[in-house]
Amino acid sequence: MTYELRGVAINSNATWQMNTEIDGGYCSPDGCDITDKTRQTWKISPGYRSDKYNFTSIRTGAGHLTKIYAYISALCNGSACGDTFAGKSGPENGSGSGNVYLDHPTSAAGKGIVDRVQMEAYFTPNKTTYYDSAKTGTAKCGAGSNLNCRY
Repeated sequence: MTYELRGVAINSNATWQMNTEIDGGYCSPDGCDITDKTRQTWKISPGYRSDKYNFTSIRTGAGHLTKIYAYISALCNGSACGDTFAGKSGPENGSGSGNVYLDHPTSAAGKGIVDRVQMEAYFTPNKTTYYDSAKTGTAKCGAGSNLNCRY
């Protein structure tokens, strides 16, 4: 899966904000008619032991997008250092807000962290699963007495 670098650093470079979006519709040679949309705003705050993913999700349209959830993962110095899901064990309806925490099995102190989000939604009329994947810039975590992570 390819993750597109998307978004900007905010909050004195302590948080990365980005959006994901999946559109569902019908396409013909003349173009596409979008009937459904799910859009998420993510605010990701990396930490040396755990990353916080704050999200707001809105679903609009005819209600044909179902099974909406996010696969969340992180890379520490280029190697996988944790993964989890947002919404997969819940109603998966694409609306709401909350926080998800991604724990690192080992400390990310002194390492660079890239957080990734892969949204998934199923469009029932054409029985197709759609994806949108994005990643943050690299946050560098301090070591020693200053363990703050900054983009």
